[in-house]
Amino acid sequence: MFKIIIFAVIGYVLYRAVTKKRIVVRPDTSPDAYREADEMVQDPLCKTYFPREQGVALEHQDEVVLFCSMDCLEKYKIALDAKSNDATDGRS
Repeated sequence: MFKIIIFAVIGYVLYRAVTKKRIVVRPDTSPDAYREADEMVQDPLCKTYFPREQGVALEHQDEVVLFCSMDCLEKYKIALDAKSNDATDGRS
């Protein structure tokens, strides 16, 4: 009789170990969480949309401009330099 109880307990433990429910952690699904984390912004140079948190920032004339990559940021800086050079050349 004692052996049957031991086998039943061992069988139950094995059953629970095999059919154990997985705990799934889900991200916060509140509207505020999506608004902050998934806000998409547009690159001013290549017009690509990307998540705000993945952007590369440049402060220009007291404004923060976000770019999709360092490549676009560098191209934007070159364009700004060229534009400022044209403006100074045009005044002389």
